[in-house]
This record gives sequence, C-alpha cells and structure tokens, in this order.
Amino acid sequence: MPETLCRHIKTNGHRCKSPSLGQTAFCYFHSRLHRRHRNLVENHRNLSESATQSAQTHLQSTQITPEIELDLPPLEDAESIQLAISLVVAALARNRIDSRRAATILYALQLASTNARSINQTAFCYFHSRLHRRHRNLVENHRNLSESATQSAQTHLQSTQITPEIELDLPPLEDAESIQLAISLVVAALARNRIDSRRAATILYALQLASTNARSINTEPYAPAIVRTVVHKKSGLDLAVEE
Repeated sequence: MPETLCRHIKTNGHRCKSPSLGQTAFCYFHSRLHRRHRNLVENHRNLSESATQSAQTHLQSTQITPEIELDLPPLEDAESIQLAISLVVAALARNRIDSRRAATILYALQLASTNARSINQTAFCYFHSRLHRRHRNLVENHRNLSESATQSAQTHLQSTQITPEIELDLPPLEDAESIQLAISLVVAALARNRIDSRRAATILYALQLASTNARSINTEPYAPAIVRTVVHKKSGLDLAVEE
C-alpha cells in the first residue's frame, strides 16, 4: 500500500512530504499546527461573544480585546518551538495578547531555540517524562487555583486582565535538558497569563546565563582527578586529604 503524504502546502508553494497521520490529510506537525490555530480562532470568537456590553464598550475605547490563554506545546525541539512562535504571532495579529507579554514569550522562545541545539538526544526518555509531568502539574495547579478563587477576586482580576500567579516548580539547572524544561515551564505560565511578564523576563535572563555557562561544564571529568574523600574543617571549609 503506497504511503500517503501530508497535503499541506507551504508558503513557498512546496508540498510537505512527511507521511500523513492515518486517514487524515496532514502529518503530525501540520495537524498540530492547524488544530491549535483553529482552537485559537474559536476561543477568540467565544470570548468575544460572551463579553458584556459594558466590557465591550470599554475595550473598544482602548482598542484592546480580552486576552486569551495560549495552548502552547512543550518546547522539546525546533518543530514545537516553531508551532509556539506561530501561535503567539496569531494571537498578536488578532490583538488577543498584550505586546509586552508576547515579547517576553518570544524572547523565551528564542532562548529555547538556541538551547535546544545543546540537548542530548539520548536523554529524551527521562527528559520527556519530566517535561510532560511538570507541564501537567502546571495546568492542574492553574485549574485548581482558578476554581478556588472567590467571586470578588475573579471580578477584579477580569477587570485587570490578570489571573492569579502560581509558583513554578523549576528543576535544578544542571544541563541543557534541565534548562530547556525550565524555559518550557516559564513559557507555559506566560501563555496562560499566570506569571507577571517582568518576573518572567528576570527568570529568562537567568536561564540565558545558565544556558551559556552550562556549555563550559565538564559532565565527564577525568576520574583520577575527582575528590572522593573530604576533610571538614571547623570553619566550614572542605579540603582534600593530605597526600
């Protein structure tokens, strides 16, 4: 049976040559791309229809429509980062995301794109288990926090277009994989409007420093040079044993 190819036509006029998913018209990448863009448009339409007349009047006067939460994918490779960029641009084009928040997300995606080149492909089993688990926890914490908010708080937050911030469970920054996971979680929180853009920008600056510095870390040092026994001094200083 001949293999069915994706029917997506790229902007340059070339057809995508990846295998399609089952009986669908698109490959995995383009099915995600079209589905998430379609969801963004539908969320846009539903949110606009549900807005009150007074809110619409205020928003029209300021030329800004209510912000929506972006369903961005975990940032594991160039394809997922490209999808995230495309969704942010679509939200910006529809005026559904604050420019400062979008700029912070795009800066994070630039950092994720650079850091992704250093990821060890053989580590992906453990990497993906951490990636999906922490993303799932972030979404669940988001949902629980939203449901437990009081009516008065919800009214105030809706008027200011900001939802309650959550604590991010970021991993220790020991390598490119842990840094990529941290970037992905910050982007997810930004996309759901659960972290202040200024706070996120500071975290991302720190992650950029960590990503640059991690390239100099020797993860497999020369074994005989490793200290295995330490002498603890009263001053708190650790010394190697005398030879």
